[in-house]
Amino acid sequence: MDKQNNITNAFISIKSALDEAERQLKALVLNALDIEDEDNSKAWTNQATKSIREIKKMKASLLDIEEGFKPFSSSSSKEAPDPPNESAAEMLAKLRAMSSSGFAFSKTQMGSIMDVAYSNSAFGLPNPFAKSFNVKESLKAQAEDGAYFPEVFVFGPNRLLVSSLWDVSSLAKFNSWLSQQAREEPESATIVGSANGIEKKLPSSNGSLPIPISLSVFGKSYPIKGWGDALIRLCEILISKDSQSVGTFDSIDSLNNGSTFFSYRIEDIAGLPRRLTNGLWVETDRSDSEIMRTCAALAVICGFEPDVFSVETLSDES
Repeated sequence: MDKQNNITNAFISIKSALDEAERQLKALVLNALDIEDEDNSKAWTNQATKSIREIKKMKASLLDIEEGFKPFSSSSSKEAPDPPNESAAEMLAKLRAMSSSGFAFSKTQMGSIMDVAYSNSAFGLPNPFAKSFNVKESLKAQAEDGAYFPEVFVFGPNRLLVSSLWDVSSLAKFNSWLSQQAREEPESATIVGSANGIEKKLPSSNGSLPIPISLSVFGKSYPIKGWGDALIRLCEILISKDSQSVGTFDSIDSLNNGSTFFSYRIEDIAGLPRRLTNGLWVETDRSDSEIMRTCAALAVICGFEPDVFSVETLSDES
């Protein structure tokens, strides 16, 4: 068992090192986009994009190796037990789907779900809904003999163990709670703009930009009602492509230099906060050119070229 725990911790350590390397590369992206020499800026940006892609491939390969190792590491021990009932099995599937989608709990929600009194009142659970996973301790010991699922769930910046003590009533309460949280998030509205006087606009470094009416990403067009809406729409599309990278936007210093652009805490956002489906809050009260520049940086951070998107605007002559 000690050898198995050592191997598990080794995988976690390697992944953490790759995460840190990826974080540092992402921090360089905005600096590269700010270089006045266009050719030099493009060279640095392309190199950063290529390096980020390579790290993502390494992380994917690491997961494959880890998955392939499991049959050998578990051969001398019992397989992880099945969920104790259908409600627990349904909850386990829901947690996996939420984690894969890039969902993240806000700081306020984290404080609530890790409190035993709140968990009992809100969900009817006898133990806290979740607790932090400690990489220095074995997963089996932290699962507390079945009180928690023997699986680590990643929600934004948090690695959690979640209670396995679910029944029909507690599952229904959680589903109701989750729906209520979603209803409290601001909804996105869309408009359909006129096709007259439209021009293509790519990321701009300065100046006021014309009114945007449509965002094109990966060959698909989406109606938008402003530059802030363009930012939110792009973030949601990037969540569908690379939820893990989007989940780290709040920890990238160059994106939050001076004032907070992305945070899991609404109180950190100075103006016009909008919440993404992964729980991350975004400030949309920024200048047009700053939003466009940031959109280009976000695309690179997720491993795409900065011109993977374009915006259609009403031309100045219209």
